[in-house]
Amino acid sequence: MIQILYTNISKCFITKAWEYYLEDLPPDIKESVLKYQKQNDRLRVLCGKLLLQKLLLEINQEALFNTIQLDQYKRPFVSNEIDFNISHSGDYVICGLSAILSKTCPQLVSGRERIEKHSIETLITNKIGIDIEKKRNVNYEEFERVFTETEMQKIKSSQNPIDTFFQFWTMKEAIMKADGRGFHLPPNTFTVQNNSAIINEKNWYLKRLTIDENYDCHLATENAKIEIEINDIIFY
Repeated sequence: MIQILYTNISKCFITKAWEYYLEDLPPDIKESVLKYQKQNDRLRVLCGKLLLQKLLLEINQEALFNTIQLDQYKRPFVSNEIDFNISHSGDYVICGLSAILSKTCPQLVSGRERIEKHSIETLITNKIGIDIEKKRNVNYEEFERVFTETEMQKIKSSQNPIDTFFQFWTMKEAIMKADGRGFHLPPNTFTVQNNSAIINEKNWYLKRLTIDENYDCHLATENAKIEIEINDIIFY
C-alpha cells in the first residue's frame, strides 16, 4: 500500500497561523523550516513535514517522526520498513509513504484539518519516489544534457513540447528519488519508456498522479502493481 497526501498551501492556515503548527514540531524540524527566508518556502517545507507526520500517524508509527535521518545521499528516512518521499512546486506539496507493515487505517478527521478522499486505485512496494512540477514556459532545448536522445526526440516532436517536457522531467526525477541517489544518478544515463525504466538491472514503474491540470506529477515504485490511496488535506 502506498498512501499519498497532498495540500495546496494557498488554502491552508486560514483559521490558525502556521506558527501554531510549527510549535508542535520537534526542535530540529522547526529549525529546518525556519532556515528558509521566504515565507512560501517555509510553508512548503512545513506542510511537507505535517503531511509526513499525518501519514505516520495513520499507520500508528508517529513516534518515527522524531527519528528522521539522512543517508549518504542526504535522502531522509525513518526505518528499513517504511519509505517516504516529499515534493513541492508552486502551491502544492505532496508526500507519499510506503510501508511493509502498512494496513487499512481509519481516515483521520479532526478540528484542525480535513481530509478529502479523492480516489483509490488498484495497482505493493517499499521504495518510492514522487515529483511534482508546475508547468511553465521553459526553453527545453537548454535541458538536452538532462534527457537521453530518445526522450529529447519525443519532446521536440510532441504537439505540446512543454507538457511532454514536464512529463519526462517528473518521471525521471521520481525515479532518481526512488533509486535514492537523486542527481548523483545522472538523468541522461537511463531512458524512460512505456512508464518504466531500468537502472542497474532494476525495474522502476511510473504512475501519473492527477493533482491539478497546471501541474505534472509522477510516482515511481518498485512494483508494477500497487494499491495507491490519494487524499487531499487542508491544514486550517
